[in-house]
This record gives sequence, structure tokens and C-alpha cells, in this order.
Amino acid sequence: MQKTLSEWAVEYIKNKDLVQKRLVNIETTESLIICKYKAGEGTYFIEPTLSEKVLAEIKEEECTVVCLNKKENLSILIKNWERFAKFKKLCFIFVNPLINERWIIFPYTHNLITEYSSLKRGLQSLFCSVEEVNG
Repeated sequence: MQKTLSEWAVEYIKNKDLVQKRLVNIETTESLIICKYKAGEGTYFIEPTLSEKVLAEIKEEECTVVCLNKKENLSILIKNWERFAKFKKLCFIFVNPLINERWIIFPYTHNLITEYSSLKRGLQSLFCSVEEVNG
């Protein structure tokens, strides 16, 4: 599933850039995609299953974590919400690559507009908008 998720992310990145045409180069490994843009760089961590390892790798730069739309990944997001919400440019993409659907969240921005008391319910609603990946 790692390879499928990585391939999905590369296609997503290319499609996202079709209009702006800022993308200069994409370097990929199994778990990391580095995008070189005309003005800067973007890092995509490909993590089918989120773990504490992701927390250690997140920096203040533009960073996106691509993971499978699984309950365990949603739980990690909720459990570490306060930590993730400190990074202004951090983005999570929860994906079901088998049906090409996703939901996207920027914890910093979301944290500014939502009440903490409804956070879990709101995230669960987003999670349910895309079919869960089993296995």
C-alpha cells in the first residue's frame, strides 16, 4: 500500500500544479516526496499508518503528511492535535487511493475556526466523508 499511496501522491501533486505551473522537479523515495517549486520547496511524508515517527520529522517549513483514511490514523491526529496545530503550514491528506478520494486538513487553520469541544465530532465527520481503507 506504501507504493500505491506514494504513486497517488505524485499524481495529486502534478494535478494540483496544472494551472499554476510552479513545479520544477519531484524527487521521490518510498516514504518521502520532495517538490522543488520556482519559489521554494515542499515536503510530503508518505505514511500509510501514522506514528510517533511523523511527529519527530515535522518541521515549520511547508509540509504535508499523506496517510490512509483509517480510524487509527484519525485517532493519532486527534490525540496529537495540539502539537500539530502549532505548525502553520502543516497539512494532512487522508486518502483512499483505491477510489481516488481524500479529505484534507490544516490543523493550525482548523484550530483557529473550530471550538475544541466539537473538534473530535468534526474530524470524525470529515473522516466519514471518504470510505475507510481496510487492512
